[in-house]
Amino acid sequence: MELNSVYDPKLLNPTKVYQIDGAFYQYLHSSGSNTHPKYVFGHLPIPG
Repeated sequence: MELNSVYDPKLLNPTKVYQIDGAFYQYLHSSGSNTHPKYVFGHLPIPG
């Protein structure tokens, strides 16, 4: 599996899985304002 860094939050995609601090997450949606955005991720269980 190849890991790619995401530097632009506009590129976040709910069909992809992201690794954050060693755990796997799926991007759900963004909230907040344009000046203070918040990005919501759901934790994915470890298979097996």
